[in-house]
Amino acid sequence: MTGCFILSMEWENRVVKMDKPEEDLERIEVHSAWMFDCNICGRENFIRGVRRESMEGDDGRVDLYVLYPREVACKFCEKKYETELSG
Repeated sequence: MTGCFILSMEWENRVVKMDKPEEDLERIEVHSAWMFDCNICGRENFIRGVRRESMEGDDGRVDLYVLYPREVACKFCEKKYETELSG
């Protein structure tokens, strides 16, 4: 198994290992997303995150932020929720 992706500065010491992709597989871009489980119907919902990068600082570091929505609605039963980040 090979491959490693660092998601953010706080993830530096955590490694995600993956099988080496097959040579003939087409590449596709993945995006940050937020997920929640609906309290009414129990189904998973995914919302694409909005990525923002800050300016490069004097130390050469560029910070990445993923913004989350204030409100969400279940795509299946349309129940609306106010959001909060999990610990």
